[in-house]
Amino acid sequence: MSSRITSPRQFLHLKPLKTSQVPIHPLLQTQQTPSCPSLRTFLTQVLHESIVFSEQTVSAQFKPKGGQKKSKGAASLVQLLTWEGEQSRSNAVAEAGRAPEDEHWFARQSDHEDSKEQGQATWQEFQNGLFFRHSEHEMDYTPDGL
Repeated sequence: MSSRITSPRQFLHLKPLKTSQVPIHPLLQTQQTPSCPSLRTFLTQVLHESIVFSEQTVSAQFKPKGGQKKSKGAASLVQLLTWEGEQSRSNAVAEAGRAPEDEHWFARQSDHEDSKEQGQATWQEFQNGLFFRHSEHEMDYTPDGL
């Protein structure tokens, strides 16, 4: 159970992780081995991969798809971004001799003012709409055609 950070995007993928890739859990113990990462190692790596992905991949490799769209009730326009990238070569893929598969990622980008004005939102309103009950609110802020 090493505590070192491994290569980028070992865990951050669109496909589910295998039980051997996640920390040991009582409900999964029969399918796991002592070589599973510790919780600390796993969380450190996932957070590291997330930071690198958001700061480098999203900003440098995601490209606009179509034009900007209006979102119901918002003054800001929304841009759909896409990226079709090759996932990092995981140990399992390398050991099996398979080539990495492509992943198709999507993101939405919009700029907002921290304001109570019509068509804007305060930071608290933004957090409530995005972070809490996200799935319920997603239809409210997703423009038609995205």
